[in-house]
Amino acid sequence: MVDPRHLNIKDCTGLTHLPDYIGLLKNLQTLPPFIVGQRIENGLFQLNSLRLQGELKMEHLENVSLYNLPRHFDWRKRSFLSDTEQPFLNGGKLYSLALSWGDINASKLNRYMPGQLRQTENDRSISAETIIDKLRPNNDIRRLLINGYQGTRFLNWMNLNTLGDLTRLELFNCPRCESLPTVGESPALKVLHIQGMDSVLRISREFYGEGRRPFSSLNELSLRDFPNFQSWESIDQMEAFTCLNRLIIVNCPRLTNMQWFSSLRYLEMRNCNPLMLRSAA
Repeated sequence: MVDPRHLNIKDCTGLTHLPDYIGLLKNLQTLPPFIVGQRIENGLFQLNSLRLQGELKMEHLENVSLYNLPRHFDWRKRSFLSDTEQPFLNGGKLYSLALSWGDINASKLNRYMPGQLRQTENDRSISAETIIDKLRPNNDIRRLLINGYQGTRFLNWMNLNTLGDLTRLELFNCPRCESLPTVGESPALKVLHIQGMDSVLRISREFYGEGRRPFSSLNELSLRDFPNFQSWESIDQMEAFTCLNRLIIVNCPRLTNMQWFSSLRYLEMRNCNPLMLRSAA
């Protein structure tokens, strides 16, 4: 195998690591799963010289440290160059991106337990906010999944009015975030799944954005495992969720009110407050 363009390993579910120095495959265009290692040889930094296309899934981002954080690197001199403001993934042509702290497949089956994924607490550790800021995708991204993010807030690039082509967003197991990102102004967003938001107490105007018709294209919305979620503020004098026809709310035991949905055709509510069930009926 000499300088391949495509490496299809997305069905290798038992894979625990990738070969060292995969960044030397300069013509590589597709690499669906990238398992982040703890060393320079197999760390996140190996993607720095690649211009990937299509789909990219990055797993075990908890292994990122100051020693393997993406930055410019001179392969001939084997030395770091200065950092740049250019987003790390902006040079590729990705349409689907998944960022996961931990195993991305396991996240769909099991609830994330706080403290399960912890980066080493030493001078090499780096915050989840810094990592995800380095991984800003190109503006043409259409599908985005984030799992196990341990930051306390979502960064500005995730306020998706800047990602105008995004059609599907999934946020799983972000237990420290106290609010949801501003996604209401994303014009193409059709599917929104959010699960495992332990610190979210309410959904407010911040979620909708400043537009007059937030979530104008959204067809499907699910909220699961919000143990402390209490209030869903309705936005008056606005046409919100005008295309929403499928809503799923599961394991939100403290929620007592929610937004009104005029076009809803399918509603599923499980393990919720009895007041919510009666009002929905």
